[in-house]
Amino acid sequence: MNTDYTQKPKTTLLFVDDEPLILQSLEVLFRQQYNVLTCSDPRQALDIIRQEKVSVIVSDQRMPGLSGVELLREVKDISPYTIRILLTGYSDLQAIIDSVNVGEIFRYINKPWRINKLRETIQFAAKVANERAWLITQKISFQEDKHMMLQSAAQTKKEILFLDQNQKHLQVYKDFFSNKYFVHIASNAEHAFRIVNEKPICVLSSDVRSHNECTSDFLIAVKENFPNMVLVLITDVRDANLTIKLINEGHIYRYLIKPFPKESLRLTIDSAALHHHVISENPSANLKIQEQLNYNRSSFDQNIRNYQELINSVKDNFSKRTIY
Repeated sequence: MNTDYTQKPKTTLLFVDDEPLILQSLEVLFRQQYNVLTCSDPRQALDIIRQEKVSVIVSDQRMPGLSGVELLREVKDISPYTIRILLTGYSDLQAIIDSVNVGEIFRYINKPWRINKLRETIQFAAKVANERAWLITQKISFQEDKHMMLQSAAQTKKEILFLDQNQKHLQVYKDFFSNKYFVHIASNAEHAFRIVNEKPICVLSSDVRSHNECTSDFLIAVKENFPNMVLVLITDVRDANLTIKLINEGHIYRYLIKPFPKESLRLTIDSAALHHHVISENPSANLKIQEQLNYNRSSFDQNIRNYQELINSVKDNFSKRTIY
């Protein structure tokens, strides 16, 4: 009888923080299950990324020489399949926005962390990273197919939805995008809910405020029930905690602060529409679907057709959530 005693190599994590005690505690927490690398210098961390196969990088935000967002942006260019997490003690709104728009982070976690949730989040991130690595070995590359996907995406006129309480803004959006997309508009979340149930919306662009109602729970519910739909935040609301919630639970793709140039909006919507095509064709690239599969959660509940039931389901799911 042949027995293979070869141990599977441990997944490599890289923690970057200028506080030695933080690095020490993280190493102790994860070293049994993972190959743990630590670094206090973000520039040195980039050298490690170039030399090692790092599955997950967890970085502090405020560090001398290079911020966490700047570091993760460079990591994305060097090793796009490395999962990027920002772990910080500061709720700096601009850094949070940049982490979405520039670094495309997987999670934003505030210090002090909850040990069980951090463990579970790292475990999920490592699983996603390893699955992506396997796809690379099978020569299934999202980058190689990008040009073909772009051509395919351009052949069909996609449907997009704007949610904003300002009717003038909605009309501007509709006039600006109607030549390229089928544009739907809604002035409140309940109306938007009806549209996403009836139309194949690929991109939902929303303010976080609608007639004195916060739309965050609605956006999270939409992403949970329609995981291929791409969410873009367009708002003048500056709330760090709300933004973190939408990053971690709503998987927002981009965050635009009003006012902004029309060209920025055009580029954002076009990029979001392409992203929708990519994740629709490649479910393994969709982190929300991977999360649902990993935690045995189905996406759309056919029994939920009432807006308030939808919001209640979000709150119920959040109370049971085991990851950030």
